[in-house]
Amino acid sequence: MITPDDPRHGDNKGYNAGCRRPCCRAAHADYRRHLRTRQYLNGGPLTLSIRGTHRRLQALTALGWCLEWIDAELGQKRTYCQRVLARPADATIFTDTAARIAEVYDRLSMRLPDESTASRRNVASRARNAARSKGWAPPLAWDDIDNDSRPTIRPTSGVAWEDQVDHAVVRRVLDTGTKPRRLTRAEAGEVVHGLLLRGQSTHQIENEFGFKTERYTRTEVA
Repeated sequence: MITPDDPRHGDNKGYNAGCRRPCCRAAHADYRRHLRTRQYLNGGPLTLSIRGTHRRLQALTALGWCLEWIDAELGQKRTYCQRVLARPADATIFTDTAARIAEVYDRLSMRLPDESTASRRNVASRARNAARSKGWAPPLAWDDIDNDSRPTIRPTSGVAWEDQVDHAVVRRVLDTGTKPRRLTRAEAGEVVHGLLLRGQSTHQIENEFGFKTERYTRTEVA
């Protein structure tokens, strides 16, 4: 029970803290009425699992998008995304908040951040290193980021980023000729090997893709 001078009296917070006096009971009833109205207007629940939102922020970090840059894309103050990520994995998040983060994720997940200055390159590198140390998966490691039990390619914190291979990224480069993000050294090697198997010359690979093929020479064909 809260004390008589507690400022939460007359508010739903007071009711949640254990007060059952008329002031807090009335505030709680009013809160419930407004909640039902919001749920009706929303056409369903106001909250959902925070899991997909966590994964989206983690995946962008794996690409080099630091949380402060994502804050700016969301129009939020610094530490906003940090606070979202700090919430428990079994927590819920408002559906409109999740939708705003998903919209930013859709815009950023298929491109790398601007690294045109040394400062921005350092920030992006720190973000990727932090994601690697925590085993956070990049966007293309997910088929269904909200519902998959685990990523299709699971990053391992004990394996250096440059030695990791996301085969979805490799297939995308081979099939479309576009790089959705900066490739790891191991991924670049897989792409070069695949292009050689498809009959492209080292000269073509270097001119069209920018890979120096001698860096990825392989002694055997898989």
